[in-house]
This record gives sequence, C-alpha cells and structure tokens, in this order.
Amino acid sequence: MTKILVICTGNINRSALTAALLQRDVGHIHTIRSAGLTADGLVPPDKMVAAALEHGIDLSGHVSRLVTESDIEGADLLICMDRTHPVRLAAVSTEAPTKTFLMTELIESLRGLPDPPDSLEAAIAALADQRSPGQFLSPRHPDVPDPMGRSKRQFKKASQIIVDLVGELSPQLLQKDRE
Repeated sequence: MTKILVICTGNINRSALTAALLQRDVGHIHTIRSAGLTADGLVPPDKMVAAALEHGIDLSGHVSRLVTESDIEGADLLICMDRTHPVRLAAVSTEAPTKTFLMTELIESLRGLPDPPDSLEAAIAALADQRSPGQFLSPRHPDVPDPMGRSKRQFKKASQIIVDLVGELSPQLLQKDRE
C-alpha cells in the first residue's frame, strides 16, 4: 500500500476534498491522508462542505491537521495543490523534494511515463529521477485554485476542478498497482 499525503495551505478545503475523493476511489489499495501547512484543529467552511456534498463527499466531520516531519517522511507520495507547498515542505523535511508533486504535474507525468513501472512507488521514483529541481514551479502545471475567502461560486468552481483532477488521477493510481 502506497502512503499518499495530500497537502494544502489550511487543510480545510482543497486537500480535505482531494483526500476524501481519493479515499473513495483508491483507498482500498492506497493509504490516503491529508494535512496543511498553516492550520490545526479547524473545520471546513460551510461553503466547502456544501460544495463537497454536491459531489457526494461529506466534509462536515473533517478537522484540519498540521503537517509534521514524520508525516512527510512516512509518506511515499506528497500531492500538493500549488507551487508554494513543495517549497514549504522541503523546509520541513529534506526527504520531501523527491516525493512531492503538484497534482497537475503528477497527472501529466504519470501519463507520460514511457515504460509502466511495477508499482506506484517505482513510478514516483522514476518521475523524481526524471525531473529537474524546481520543475513544480513551471507554469505548465497550474495550481488548484484556493477558494478560501471567496464566493460560494468560487468554492463550487474549485471543488469541480478538484473532482475533475481526481477523476484523471485515480485511474492512474489504480493502474500503477495492477501492472
């Protein structure tokens, strides 16, 4: 089982929804957790709870937690929502850069592997070897927009983007452990 940690700023919007969707889709073969870089003990705003419910996900019981060095070191894959997150994770643990990917980067990179690796762990290692430091900073890999402090419409838009991205990522995560 691959240990996947989904990271965002506060762990009350993007990473909470992404982790819940991944848990639903691939939680039977991967361990999924989420954490944030700035907040601990917070609950998602009502706008995110409502937006998530539209996609069949109940975030009403979610409580944010702050990422720790042991979280990073215990994970096989760190999935981030925007370009600031990998830099901040690297400041917490020297292990972070080799297993940290923007969600959009990960989707594109997994799709582009020429020879399918035997497992997700092997795919992550191959991707880390292929990329240059700071590749996650490329504007080619867009951030997942943070709806915090924005309108209900922006929460719905952000949640739909996350649902679409997880819809692309989940089959790849399943495929990498069936090959």
